[in-house]
Amino acid sequence: MKNSDKILAAFLVSMGLFSSLQAGTYVGSLSSGDKDSLMSVAMSAGDNVAGTEGVRDPAETGSNNR
Repeated sequence: MKNSDKILAAFLVSMGLFSSLQAGTYVGSLSSGDKDSLMSVAMSAGDNVAGTEGVRDPAETGSNNR
């Protein structure tokens, strides 16, 4: 697995979309064009991924989630 494939797999795992094994398999099945597109998303996401900025961990807010 190339370093860029590892970066893509780590991105997918960090987003909670796949386990590490599943991400590696998925990235390995992508075409180079699809990998380039996904890399573009991963690199532009940085620390801010749409839809996650407002999500807080209940432990941080003191909520008991009832």
